[in-house]
Amino acid sequence: MNKTTSALKLILIISAVLLTAVFVYIGGFGDIAVFKDKNQKIIIDAGHGLPDGGAVASDGTIESDLNLAIAKQIFNLLDSAGFECIMIRDDQNSIYSEGNTIHAKKVSDIKNRVEIANKNNDAFIVSIHMNTFETPDVHGAQVFFKSGSEISKDIATEIQNVINLKYQPENTKVSKPIPSNVYLFSHIKNDSVLVECGFLTNSEDLTKLKDEQFQKDISKSIAEVIAYKLSGSENNVE
Repeated sequence: MNKTTSALKLILIISAVLLTAVFVYIGGFGDIAVFKDKNQKIIIDAGHGLPDGGAVASDGTIESDLNLAIAKQIFNLLDSAGFECIMIRDDQNSIYSEGNTIHAKKVSDIKNRVEIANKNNDAFIVSIHMNTFETPDVHGAQVFFKSGSEISKDIATEIQNVINLKYQPENTKVSKPIPSNVYLFSHIKNDSVLVECGFLTNSEDLTKLKDEQFQKDISKSIAEVIAYKLSGSENNVE
């Protein structure tokens, strides 16, 4: 066997091992589960809500509508898998309880979200949002985690990896701590992740985010990781 043939065989073996590793990772998560309790409470937070629709895309698509569509699917998946789930909002409206101006209603809304979280401080929170940027070339989902929470970091990292591998192979973003100036997460103690599902300012992201199949795919990725990390199994997430 000559050196060229030997080198080619070695390359093929390494390639096969790497390909197998990728398939195993995508199919079932490569690290150790947190193994909490199937009865773990989970709060699903669809960001914004009228009169605060959040960001608006160039075609008029409102962020709050997309947030709600994905949040509802995550709720249904985790609820069906046996988790105790709470939806912070389940329609197009925010959850303000007072205020005569949009600003006052936004303040009321965020304080009510904080109150729900603090009343359920043992719940894990997943918050769904959409991103924007000043230039249209920036794209791809990015997942953030509650600073100081190892569970949150672990779950956010896994969600980011699964989304990148399965649906956005060109996405090089990594999970990061939630910025300290995000009011909701700076006023609660819950383990939590914030999923920015894509950029409304990027045409390819916008097309995906409006697509029902992509919404199902990204919702399932998020729900599967959470189910696995909090109970040790994603098998019942369907």
